[in-house]
Amino acid sequence: MKIISTLLVSLFSLLAIATTNNYEKAMLENLTAMQKARTNAEWQEIANKFSRIADAEHGQWLPSYYAAYCNIIMTTFQEGPDQKDQQLDLAQGHLDKAIDIRGENSELLALQGFVHMIRLTVDPAGRGPSYSEMSMQAFGKARAMNPENPRAIYLSAQMQMGTAQFFGTGIEEACKQLQLALEKFQEQKPQDPLAPAWGYRQAQQMTQACK
Repeated sequence: MKIISTLLVSLFSLLAIATTNNYEKAMLENLTAMQKARTNAEWQEIANKFSRIADAEHGQWLPSYYAAYCNIIMTTFQEGPDQKDQQLDLAQGHLDKAIDIRGENSELLALQGFVHMIRLTVDPAGRGPSYSEMSMQAFGKARAMNPENPRAIYLSAQMQMGTAQFFGTGIEEACKQLQLALEKFQEQKPQDPLAPAWGYRQAQQMTQACK
């Protein structure tokens, strides 16, 4: 009996390791594809894969996080406000699922602020007062939870810059925050290869407005 129990424990351990390895392999393959994505179709395919991983891995929040991120990016390929809002609705659904699993953390709050910020850009005049406050609150909470999170800093700088440009005011403070974000990106050394690491290239592109 003792031998059978030992064999069962070993078998379950091997199955757990195999499942973990399969999850990490699928995630890494999709993250690599995400770095190369350029078209709406490519982003859609990646979002679908992350969604399927999330359905298979009920206790993992990162697949839903990345599915939400992909859907946010896909709004740049949509032309009408209704289409953009529908894409953001999909992003919010994935984000809500990630939050249900993990609870609020700095990365999820930064992404929530990102959703609010893009909602605002769909109708800046009509949505500005409410969504600007909602996005900055989310970014503020993300930075309070982790002051070293470069995505929270970069996104809040983007929001500051957009607001300043909309009202015709100076962007100096936004540029300072953007420089801080770049420094934090360079210092960031994630221990987990699946952890969020995006944003550096986008932050670099934003610096063109500061020159």
